[in-house]
Amino acid sequence: MSTETAGGSSVEYIQHHLANLSVGQGFWQLNIDTLIFSFLLGALILFV
Repeated sequence: MSTETAGGSSVEYIQHHLANLSVGQGFWQLNIDTLIFSFLLGALILFV
């Protein structure tokens, strides 16, 4: 067996695989996935 870990650390995995869908850079960066889920949940709450 190898002495190295197969997948690396969890921080490396998160930084490599899990990224927000975003537009722009810096202070005015918009996270599109956050906006979509916010609108969907808001519509669901208003509908129910």
